[in-house]
Order: sequence, then structure tokens, then C-alpha cells
Amino acid sequence: MKNLLPLFLLLLASGSATAASYVWNWCKVARDANACLKTCALKDDACQANWLERDADAAKNILDMARASNEDYQEICSRAHRPRTCTLCTEKTRECALEVLKLEAEEFAEQAATKRQLTRIEELKANPGYTDKSLKRSDPRTPIDRHAHPEYNPIGVVRLPNVTKSRFNRGTGWLTSDCLVVTAKHVITGSDDRPRRSAIGVQVSFYVGNSPSQDKSFAYQSTGVVVDAGESGNSISDDWALIKLDDPLGKKVGTIATWQYTVEEALTCTALEVAGYPGSKSVDQLWWQSRCPLEKDLSSEWQFILRCPATPGNSGGPLLCRESNGDLLAIGIIASRSFGANAEAVNFSKHWWHAIQPALKKFANTCPKN
Repeated sequence: MKNLLPLFLLLLASGSATAASYVWNWCKVARDANACLKTCALKDDACQANWLERDADAAKNILDMARASNEDYQEICSRAHRPRTCTLCTEKTRECALEVLKLEAEEFAEQAATKRQLTRIEELKANPGYTDKSLKRSDPRTPIDRHAHPEYNPIGVVRLPNVTKSRFNRGTGWLTSDCLVVTAKHVITGSDDRPRRSAIGVQVSFYVGNSPSQDKSFAYQSTGVVVDAGESGNSISDDWALIKLDDPLGKKVGTIATWQYTVEEALTCTALEVAGYPGSKSVDQLWWQSRCPLEKDLSSEWQFILRCPATPGNSGGPLLCRESNGDLLAIGIIASRSFGANAEAVNFSKHWWHAIQPALKKFANTCPKN
């Protein structure tokens, strides 16, 4: 049955070529295109998105009813929206009919989600909220008092020695164990300066901890080396790096647990927070914003899009979830910006976790003892 999906999608593509020519008129892919067009204006994005979501719900309900019934192949096929759907079955069995009905329901759900995403993208393009220009007038980020809030002390500055281009030599990272620091890969390799080169083996410096002295920006400094990183490529899910420090600074300033949260789980956080050391701000202070709205329609198992600003230097810092019990968890890495200066973060719930979890386990017990 796995081989049915490509064939099914191919048939759908051939059957909706006309609709693809009129992307703005998504009623063309509705179950009842004429009824949709009578209700929704041609460019009424919200109306068309709601209509497609109702279609997706209807297709799921039809599938659920078919699964719960004792109907045979022919009866189940009669429920399909497209008569050709069941022609994918080489064997006329109930199981195959249910499978193709499931594929049809998934296709309607994907259409609805895609329309909702496209609508939100257009809205954000028109009103991104934060841009470099607007941040000069009004920046919501504020320095946080780490004496009063020591749970933020594991967040520090990652610097690359021997780098002449200043915009490539500073980013943010956080201690997730006694000597392991998580950051973004492009903090190590540079976003424009040979982005495909390997990060593994690069020597870095890490500054962390609230200094009791006015003469120092940080309480502690250690050198380290990148021991693992995302694969070469431009995917946001590959934008991570793991640094092993020469000193167990986590014993002195604490650590922030790194955790998996889906988009739905992230929405249950008491607050989503972005904290880091943007290059446009004083490095003496940790700049922070709480209660960052999450763009649910644009976020996915690969990324989080947040209505909080991120500027160069924020990269590599944690997307923090403040749980109802007060715990602070890192659920993503600030990796880039999208739609103006809104923050985009790696979502740990998919590719990243499977890639970095072995590295975390491998190096967790190799930290210096003192």
C-alpha cells in the first residue's frame, strides 16, 4: 500500500492542473467548487481557508465512518469524493478501499493547511511586526537581571577566535550539561562565508555567568571544540552544533535542559521566551523577551516561527518554554529570521533530536570533573 501514495498524488496533480494556474482561487480544489465560489469571493482568503478546513473535516469523518462500518469495497468507494480514487486498488478489497479513502482525507487536510499557511504568509509580508528599521524606533527586548533570575545564567556568548569579519565571530549558546554547549551551526561556519564547510573540529571560546565585577562582562570563560554538527546543507533542521568545553562550567552556572516539544505542546507553555546576545546590543547584558506569540500555521515539526525579534548575535540562543511549574526548558535553537525580523527556531521534535541525541549521550559523561 505504501506505493499507492506517489501514484495517488500524481493523479491528483493531473486532475488539478487548472487549479494550479489560479493559486488565488482555492475554491477550485474544494469538494463542491461551485458552492464555495458562491459563498467566497475570489480573493477572500479567510473564507476559502475555512471552506477547505470544513472539507478536510468532512473527509476525515467519512473515513472514520467507513472504518467503523462493515461495508465492503464497493460501498466504501462510493463514499470517495473522486470516482477515480478507488481505481488505485489493483485488488478490490475493503482494506485497499480504506487506504485510498485515507489518502484522499490526507490530501484535503494538506490543501486546507497549505491555504492557511499561504494566507498567513501574505499577512506577515504585509505586516511583519518587526524589521531592522522598526527595532531602531521601538525594541521590545530588555536586559534581564540574572542575579534575580539565575536560571538564565547558562546562556552565554560563543566567539570564534582568529575571525576577521566581526559579524561572524559572535553568537549565543547555552550549557545543556556540565561542559556541552548547544548553538547554531552558522555561528561556527558563517551564514555567507562558505556555509557548507564543516563545523566539526573548530575551536571556539565561550563566555558565561553573571560577573560580580564591573570590570568583566562574564564570570567565566572557557575554550572548546565543536564535536558534532548538522550535515552540510541549507535546511534549518541542520543548523545546530555541539561544543565540548575544556572546563565544566555547568557546575558553576547551572544548565538548561534541552527538550522535545511539538507545535501543539509549545502552545501549552506559560510563555515562550527568546534570550541572547544580539550584536546591536551591549554584550554586558543578556537581552530577553517573554510571551513570544507562536505562529501555529507557519510552524512545523522542523521549525518554530515566533512574533519576537531576532537580530544577528541571537543565533544559537535557546527558544525557551516556561512551564506552569516554573521550569525553564530549551525547545529550539534560534537559527534565523523570517518575515521581517521575526525569530525562526529549529524545532527539536523531528530531525534534530534524532541527529543530536546520540551526540549528547556520547559526550555526556566525558566532561572534566573539575
